[in-house]
Amino acid sequence: REKISKRGKTRIKQVLAVIVLVPLAALSLWTVYRTSYPIELRQAGEWLAGNGGKGSRIMSRESSTSWYADGMMVVLPYASVGDVIDYGHRNNADFLVLQRRMVEQLRPELERLMDPAQAGPQLTPVYHERIGTDLEVIIYRIMP
Repeated sequence: REKISKRGKTRIKQVLAVIVLVPLAALSLWTVYRTSYPIELRQAGEWLAGNGGKGSRIMSRESSTSWYADGMMVVLPYASVGDVIDYGHRNNADFLVLQRRMVEQLRPELERLMDPAQAGPQLTPVYHERIGTDLEVIIYRIMP
């Protein structure tokens, strides 16, 4: 009975090890062999760092832009355009960063902001790259 018990325990440990290690190995391989890396937010942050955004408060859903700009992140709320601008004012945000992929998937109420002509007077576009693609990024200066 002890041999069966020891064998059973050993098998359970082996199965658990496989369950844990196989997904980790697959994820590691996927990361290494992935051919494209989403660097558009990093580039936007680096642009901000070199163009007056260093030390700024940057409202975004992702932290990478504010990190590369050497700024502070203000989390983008789930809200309408007007409420987002009001939230930015209340939190002293200097810039608003939007990415087309994020807007389409997670914040469709902000869709009109992907077109600078529809942004309104409280947002001034300062950076707009990869226009018309999923990787499109636009940065607005939030006006007082």
